[in-house]
Amino acid sequence: MKAGEGPDDRKGERVVLLTTEPDARRQPLIDAARKAGMSDLTVPGEVLVIDKVPMLGSGKPDLAAAKARAMDAARVKVV
Repeated sequence: MKAGEGPDDRKGERVVLLTTEPDARRQPLIDAARKAGMSDLTVPGEVLVIDKVPMLGSGKPDLAAAKARAMDAARVKVV
């Protein structure tokens, strides 16, 4: 899993969770946060299931590619 940013009309940007888990959904994250006494603000604004988390040659997550992926997904939803 990897968190990146995506555009948000109200706040400017929001956290988007990128994951390869095909059954990942936002609601269980909200439920877990509430059960732990945490705010819904601690939960990503969107869960985006992808085939593969972008990685650098060094084996670290590619943050720029992750952000671009989140931005692209948001653009697709707007159209």
